[in-house]
Amino acid sequence: MSDSNGISSNGDAADQSTGASASGAGQGQAGAAKSAGAAEKKWYIVHTYSGQENRAKQGLLERASALGFEEQFDEVLIPEESVVEMVKGQKRNFKRKFFPGYIMVRMELNDETWHIVNDTPKVTGFVGGGARPAPVPDAEVQRIVAQIEDGAAAPKAKIA
Repeated sequence: MSDSNGISSNGDAADQSTGASASGAGQGQAGAAKSAGAAEKKWYIVHTYSGQENRAKQGLLERASALGFEEQFDEVLIPEESVVEMVKGQKRNFKRKFFPGYIMVRMELNDETWHIVNDTPKVTGFVGGGARPAPVPDAEVQRIVAQIEDGAAAPKAKIA
């Protein structure tokens, strides 16, 4: 799911298969709407219970897989960095979240996937509310991913 080569090939295959099935007999309006509507995967911010980001991520991926929608979900990201803290003279490594209570999901947004996310335990809903949440701009996602990679490559020191 998180392999960039796998993402593009899965996305292309899903787009081609959706287009082929929509043009095939027996699909009707639902297939045509699916191929025309949300064929492109975009990033969305999802609000979770604070401190439950990992459980929400795991629950979302398991739920999507169990319901057969794993192809619509590419990646679930918890924005965090590694921090080294000195406690009583000893180094202690831990993860610090940039946005506690939020996860980022790259997915196709349609009615089914919207309900999968909102009905997942430990998830309170999309950020942006309304009927259709707004996707996160790609530039913002790249900035956050770069910040995560910088934090993983060079852990920050915290003196307590």
